[in-house]
Amino acid sequence: MKLRSFLYTSIILVFISNSFTKALFTPKQRGWIQKIVKTLSDLNVAAKLGTEINYKYLEFSKSAPIILDSRYHLENAAWFSDLSSLAYEDFEYAKKVTLSNGFSDFLRIHSKKTGTDCFVVYDDKIMILVFRGTEINSVKDLYIDSKALQTKTPYGGSVHIGFYNALNSVWPQLSSVIQTIRKDKKKRKLFITGHSLGAALATMAANRMEKKVLACYTFGSPRVGNWAFKRSYKVPTYRFVNSADIITRVPFGLTNKGIYRHVGKIKHLDAVGNVFPRALDKIERLYSLGLNWKLIKLWKSFRVSVIENHGFINYSKALKQNVLYPESLPDNDQVRYDEWIEKLLLQAESQK
Repeated sequence: MKLRSFLYTSIILVFISNSFTKALFTPKQRGWIQKIVKTLSDLNVAAKLGTEINYKYLEFSKSAPIILDSRYHLENAAWFSDLSSLAYEDFEYAKKVTLSNGFSDFLRIHSKKTGTDCFVVYDDKIMILVFRGTEINSVKDLYIDSKALQTKTPYGGSVHIGFYNALNSVWPQLSSVIQTIRKDKKKRKLFITGHSLGAALATMAANRMEKKVLACYTFGSPRVGNWAFKRSYKVPTYRFVNSADIITRVPFGLTNKGIYRHVGKIKHLDAVGNVFPRALDKIERLYSLGLNWKLIKLWKSFRVSVIENHGFINYSKALKQNVLYPESLPDNDQVRYDEWIEKLLLQAESQK
């Protein structure tokens, strides 16, 4: 991976600057180099594939099957998080894993123009559309992420133009694949999911197919559209935020079509992996204040990297732990959590 070469070069630079020729850099310059290395290291951790750390995908497939319901279920969250992580793996490997866990077929959709990737897995009762997120060594993905102006859509409101173009690049193929699967007239329930850029594409795809979608589960999703998009959005959606994942805070600020807003119900994973079902309206209010500098308090409270939090495999590990080994989690102290969020909220609102 190009990123790793860059990371190792940066580490060598820091070693040289600290151990041999401190005169080459001022203390301030050395500090910046160390920050760059720390950020690259966090990115490297966040981008690790499950196969690189011996993560066992869908380990819970027999003990916690998917529940065909539009309401939130932890089992479904674990399934869709693992499938979202699998989207980053080699597609032949992803196909092998999904078919060995009960699905009838695996179909990949890819755009050479934008680099957008997704896949569909299905059996007689269910169909799942999974979008791959940003690959940090993909120039095309990074270009899509960077195009943060909004464009009006025929599906309601305005959305991130980069995400919109990426989804359009696979839409004809995707629509054809779904129509072909449905020719057998079996009434399969459709779920849509994805992580990061994949979460944004999943959100827009769900909005387009609205009445055909049972539910959408997203992980580490950036904001997708404006207020009009939020108001038009009707699909039951569960949006997971891992600890202080910084990607869920962008894009921010005003654009040519208005302020970006999130959709769906937030599900917050704390620093040790607990999923908190309450106080979420307070988190939404805290996040909606737009006081990005204030969220430093949130990050310091977790004592973890806001970049590493975004790693797709970290979402999968936390949710699998909730499904398979709930007894291993520390006490889910909802009262402490409520009080902590309330304190942050009051501090932020008092300094608006």
